Amino acid sequence: MTPEEERFGVEGKNWNFDSEPAFLRLWSQPGCWWADLRADTCYNSLPSIHPVCVNALDSCRHEALSSAVMQNGPEPSQFSLENLRNLIEGSAQRGFDVPDSGGRPFDDNAGKRQTLNGLNHRLEDYLRKVIHLKDKNQILQTQIDAIESERRESRGLDWNQTQETLEDQERQIKEISEEKVKLILNIKTTKLEKEDFKRKLEAETTARRTVEKELEELVTVPVLRQQQDNLRREIEILNKTLQQQKTEHQAKVKDLCEKIRESKVTVEIKSENSNLTNIVKEIRQKYDAIAKRNMEEMDEWYQKELKSIQEQENHHRSELESGNSEYTHLLKEKKMLEIHTDTLISKIKYLEETLKESRQQVAGNRGELRKKLQELISQIDEQQKKNQDLLDITGSLQVQIQKYKDLVGYKH
Repeated sequence: MTPEEERFGVEGKNWNFDSEPAFLRLWSQPGCWWADLRADTCYNSLPSIHPVCVNALDSCRHEALSSAVMQNGPEPSQFSLENLRNLIEGSAQRGFDVPDSGGRPFDDNAGKRQTLNGLNHRLEDYLRKVIHLKDKNQILQTQIDAIESERRESRGLDWNQTQETLEDQERQIKEISEEKVKLILNIKTTKLEKEDFKRKLEAETTARRTVEKELEELVTVPVLRQQQDNLRREIEILNKTLQQQKTEHQAKVKDLCEKIRESKVTVEIKSENSNLTNIVKEIRQKYDAIAKRNMEEMDEWYQKELKSIQEQENHHRSELESGNSEYTHLLKEKKMLEIHTDTLISKIKYLEETLKESRQQVAGNRGELRKKLQELISQIDEQQKKNQDLLDITGSLQVQIQKYKDLVGYKH
């Protein structure tokens, strides 16, 4: 409240007619459609004002209303302000002889002046609160803008893209694990083949020794020499074949290593549909077929050699040679079958171990992927909760702001 208003509205005896009070300037605004209400509230809430001011305010109010209706600009309000000033000055020169509106002097209205002062202080407090609430409103608006920007950024996230990246990573993990299992299988198969060749070599050496001993016991010296020469030739042939097989095996191993390095192998293991007994039966059938084929080849080769030996030897010793050959043949078959059974048992054990390892690896990968998926789901739920909380906060803030605007009479 300005000093002019305090002098004019509160101090009833110290009138200052040279200056224009603030509330008179307010009510004399051109086109002021609220002049009627404010004039009523003015002289109803100010019972200590001079009656001349009351009459001047009435005339100012009517002229302001007429100017608002006629839309003639600021001239009527200025004229009313001049009339109000002239009326107040004239009444001051006449000594304020006009009677009071309520028939009571100004000195008796000290309590009302105090209430007016209290109302003025309340108005000041109210204006301060309005300014403070406007500042708070601005701060809340900045917070709401920040929350909306965060919401826009969170909406900008593409969860499909993250899901695609996760699926790509899972595929890469599966491919790497399958390649690893394939390499382990190849390494173990090569080791088993190496052990099989060693066993075959040992079996061949033992068979050769037994055959040599039997021939020494049954055949005479020249025959034994001939057989020895033949056996040496066979040994040389076997050594050559063994060397050839070794070279071929080394070449195959190198080719396999190069293929493994250059090529990518994908292995799909379905543990649900796998039947170990059928697989073992198929492997046994394959190895039986291979064994039969090898035995047939060995039989053909042996029959040819036997025919050549029988032509050179006498007819009297043919039966003995045939019995010895059959005996050695049966021994070879027995040993070969034992070797094949051992290899099959070892391969079955190896396959069972690899199957267990692959199942363990698959179970571990599934557990890790499930944990990652649960973590992502929990993060998404937390983000949704945060977004919902922010939406609730923004809604409550908007409701409070709207209530505040309705109370203050704010118009955007």
